[in-house]
Amino acid sequence: MFAAHLGWNEVVALLLESGAGGTVVDTRDKNYATALSLAVISGHFATVQRLLEANASCKIKDKTGATMVIIAARNGHLPLLRLFLNSYKLSLNDRDTDGRTALSYAAEFGHKDVVHYLLEQLSLAEVDTLDRQDQTALVWACKKGYCVIISLLKDHGADHKHKDRNGRTPFSHAAEKGQTTVLRHLLLLEEENKENSLKMLEWKDDAGRTALSWAAEEGRLETVRLLLRWGTDPLSSNKRKMTPRMFALDKGHTQVAKLLASDHTSSGLIPGNAIPITRQPSLPVNLPPLKNSAIESENDSSASISALNLSGQATGASGGGIST
Repeated sequence: MFAAHLGWNEVVALLLESGAGGTVVDTRDKNYATALSLAVISGHFATVQRLLEANASCKIKDKTGATMVIIAARNGHLPLLRLFLNSYKLSLNDRDTDGRTALSYAAEFGHKDVVHYLLEQLSLAEVDTLDRQDQTALVWACKKGYCVIISLLKDHGADHKHKDRNGRTPFSHAAEKGQTTVLRHLLLLEEENKENSLKMLEWKDDAGRTALSWAAEEGRLETVRLLLRWGTDPLSSNKRKMTPRMFALDKGHTQVAKLLASDHTSSGLIPGNAIPITRQPSLPVNLPPLKNSAIESENDSSASISALNLSGQATGASGGGIST
């Protein structure tokens, strides 16, 4: 297995010639990985071919239920993916124990050539295949910030308004991860439909939380600034009456809390031109720059909340965390 994982093709050949063929070649480790699956992970094409010629099974799954197709796609090895699909007729639609497909993993890890190839093989219905969390390949691309892949998926019919089992959209997940470029990309998809753009900003998940709420809790300063520019409501609360600012305070994200607690936002207005939050989102306004525009660290809990001079306004900010 070690030789296969490192692509030592000559060593693998010697081992096979010395009798390590038959059932031995499919010996599994504690994770149910075989010499073949380890060679696929590393992308050693010649070693994979050698093992297949020695009758290594390409239909064995690892401990997570991943097939050779999933492993090849997840690691971005397009030649191996083609080999398994064309020569060994393996399925594109097999799922692992999390319900995820080859396309889902290729999208998550940014392998655009693999995504492009897979989309050419799939039907429109298969592009939005759901995993066990009801998340699609597009959701994973949004989380990781791959706009090119998002465009590829959209061009093949992926739904950027899809809601997962918690009622969260790709936009919500992108906001939580601080993917500002993705948020701009998704908003511009609705540029000609201002009503849809505003709905995207104000959509609440099953816990009553907006994209701004998730961004604030994670300390995504630039994301919060972007969402405010586009007209999201800074005073929107979840089912527990927690506002985005309260989530920021709970996690010690003081700069985010300052931005959300400015005089204008406190009165329901956007900083800058004091435009009502119900304004059309196609004309984002400029927010006043902060002294430190870097995304605030989640570990900024050492900053004192009292420094905000917000005495009496930090309701719900204490305690060990907010459950949603």
